[in-house]
Amino acid sequence: MKIGYVLDRFPSLHQTFVLSEMLALEARGRQLTVFSLLPAQSGPVHAETLQLAAERVYAPRRDARMRYLAAVAGEALRHPGRFLRSLAPLLGAPGRVALGAWLRGLALAGPARRAGIEHFHAHFATGANVTAMTLAALCDRPFSFTTHAVGLYARPVLLPASLARARFHVTISEYNRRFVGERYGAAAAAKTLVIRDSVDAARFAMPERAPSQRPLILSIGRLVPKKGHATLVDALDLLAGRGLAFEAEIVGDGPLAEALRGRIAEHGLEERVRLRGALNLDGVRQALSRAEIYAMACTIGPDGDRDGIPVSIMEAMAAGLPIVSTTVSGIGELVEPSCGRLVAPDRPADLAEALAELLGDPAIRRSMGHAAARTVARRCDIREAARMLDARFEDAGTGA
Repeated sequence: MKIGYVLDRFPSLHQTFVLSEMLALEARGRQLTVFSLLPAQSGPVHAETLQLAAERVYAPRRDARMRYLAAVAGEALRHPGRFLRSLAPLLGAPGRVALGAWLRGLALAGPARRAGIEHFHAHFATGANVTAMTLAALCDRPFSFTTHAVGLYARPVLLPASLARARFHVTISEYNRRFVGERYGAAAAAKTLVIRDSVDAARFAMPERAPSQRPLILSIGRLVPKKGHATLVDALDLLAGRGLAFEAEIVGDGPLAEALRGRIAEHGLEERVRLRGALNLDGVRQALSRAEIYAMACTIGPDGDRDGIPVSIMEAMAAGLPIVSTTVSGIGELVEPSCGRLVAPDRPADLAEALAELLGDPAIRRSMGHAAARTVARRCDIREAARMLDARFEDAGTGA
């Protein structure tokens, strides 16, 4: 069975979980084609991207109006019934994002037929789901999609229609699955399968760390509100005020970079807290090898967006780091008390207290780090996640 992976953008530095999933499926012998709605992200890329055998097909640029007009006319004339089925979910007031995703599906339908795609699978319900749904209708093939966080809680695009028409739906936590049932009903929950974003734990395994005099606290994530970096910086200021020895690094880029830099300077933490910018996987592994505590102050953003279970937490656990994070979303489904500490979001004092406990006790850091590595290897193995997803592709192909 040939699977068409429909993604907002490929490659992307921020979506290691999608790359890992596709590599694991290829390792199982699955043939993939990537359909990217946007051009490849500029800047550094993960070296593992070069290992992916999948052909890449990019949608025309947004300003390629004649190509899109030709795609609309061609599909309407050659496949009128399928064209109308693809259009049906947009009737009413679909919005610009949904319309753009539908048009990209029309433009990609020809390449998808030529590639012999038998099933379409999208990541994120922020547009890619609509393109996959459109391609499925135009090519008369089944589709499925994976939701993470933003496509459920902040900026979903035609989510009810996608849930109704998909052969199955994957989400990354039980928390998300419950939300789908509460918001969209029992039928949507019944076709929802929980498959966590997962990692190849062996790639992140690290030698035993010797405790340092100034333990490094590491945080990795885009500099956006839901990551809670401002709360983390405030907590680090409280630790410094208590005279505790530490250093901290925040890895990632995003719109809050300047605000965070200003907050660090306001607290006088420039010598202790560094913003590293975005790093590829090799850079991330190097940062994890130097760290002794991993911290993520996840919160719910002003628009309702929130993390599912951050993959960076899984990577840190695989690297043998104790975790300090929050009770937001499904994080507690993975970070057990033996692996770290969870506190309520947006409470710097509580976060500082949890960090202080670990800073002051190398033995508990070591014990939690060992437990974290065992837990993530058992519960978030990319090979098992790929096996589960592959089985659903097979079921979809047989109509089960």
